[in-house]
Amino acid sequence: MMEKEQWINKVMGSIKNQSPAEANPFLHTRVIAKLKSEDDSKMPVRWVFALSLCIAVLLCLNVVLFTKSSAHSNGGDGIQQVIAEYSLTDTDIYSTGFSNK
Repeated sequence: MMEKEQWINKVMGSIKNQSPAEANPFLHTRVIAKLKSEDDSKMPVRWVFALSLCIAVLLCLNVVLFTKSSAHSNGGDGIQQVIAEYSLTDTDIYSTGFSNK
């Protein structure tokens, strides 16, 4: 226990003679000057136009595909085929064929 306290005192004593770190006195002014020198970068108008055009095309494509797919579905014929194929018409969960005998 005594060795641990001596080690702590030795380490703490080793930093007593250290001078505190000093920042560059011109750092703040350099940062402010760099921030002010940056021009306000805005997105060019043609990029905004191209992006809005792409969004409009994707929206129209989604609408066309949605209306086409809903027009071709005939009341769930695919689901009816699956039910008939796997004999899923019986919805009684107690008649699965298992017995508790």
